[in-house]
Amino acid sequence: MDIKIEKDVPIPEGRKTSHIRELAKQMQIGDSVVVPTVEFRNGLYSHIRSIGHKSTSRKLSDGTYRVWRVE
Repeated sequence: MDIKIEKDVPIPEGRKTSHIRELAKQMQIGDSVVVPTVEFRNGLYSHIRSIGHKSTSRKLSDGTYRVWRVE
């Protein structure tokens, strides 16, 4: 099998989490957001922690989630 090295092939976008990452970076201590799904909540929670901060969340009565940056 011949494997050919190629140059200048653009990297396709990965998972669509860049908006979640930007949201996490913009949040200050005490800020919170309501998100529609547990998957979105998990992604935001993970991104906040990955940039060295702490967060907490609660499920709301309407089935959405609120995520706070606490440190």
